[in-house]
Amino acid sequence: MSREEIILEIVRLRARLHDLVDAGANYDALLTTSQELDKYIVMYHNAIRQTRKKPQRIDMLPSK
Repeated sequence: MSREEIILEIVRLRARLHDLVDAGANYDALLTTSQELDKYIVMYHNAIRQTRKKPQRIDMLPSK
């Protein structure tokens, strides 16, 4: 799943969660949607982390 697709799913789930709250949905429906949203947020953060370059290690001690 691409990062853009993950973002679209996050937006969709956030809107659904707000709609459920506005409609007075039961706890189980809110919890299920919230957990699914959390899953996609974690996926997004993992995708971001994978695309970042790791910094090179710099030794602070002088070479002998």
